[in-house]
Amino acid sequence: MTPFTLPTQTKWAFSARRIPRDLVAGLDPDVTHARAGELILGRVSAVGQHGRIQLVEGRPSTLYPGDLIVMPCGARYAPDQFEGLAEIEADGCDMLAGGGCLGRMIWRHDKMKVPTRVLPLGRLTDAAGRVLTTDHFALPQPSRPSRIPLIVVVGTSMNSGVFRRAKLTP
Repeated sequence: MTPFTLPTQTKWAFSARRIPRDLVAGLDPDVTHARAGELILGRVSAVGQHGRIQLVEGRPSTLYPGDLIVMPCGARYAPDQFEGLAEIEADGCDMLAGGGCLGRMIWRHDKMKVPTRVLPLGRLTDAAGRVLTTDHFALPQPSRPSRIPLIVVVGTSMNSGVFRRAKLTP
């Protein structure tokens, strides 16, 4: 683990909004063992489909080659965009979602550009050397009443619940 101070111009993705920045105390360069939810510090190497990052405040920010970003490692299944695995390779990874998800793209929709490429610099760690992960900052489980109604919507796609009005022609 390499101790360091996170540069102030680093862009934090919305998906990392619950992690206090002042907990960052080090950088573990072993990115190949990253698991879903672990925070990755990376440098944008080439801007592709996601030309912006959604910041912790919800505001979009344009990405440029050389920008430092913090996003969790994660998988994504979005048939009209990208499908990717929660895997980080030392020589680069893909930005799978503008709100914050880095991984390895395995498929992209024909209408999508290539993903934005990121050079992973390391996994962020706390003062004890533990890798920071979104799991440690999840919302507490809400208390549930013993009997609640259950409504189920079934689908196989991120847009399975989207209603689209068809234009009828005579």
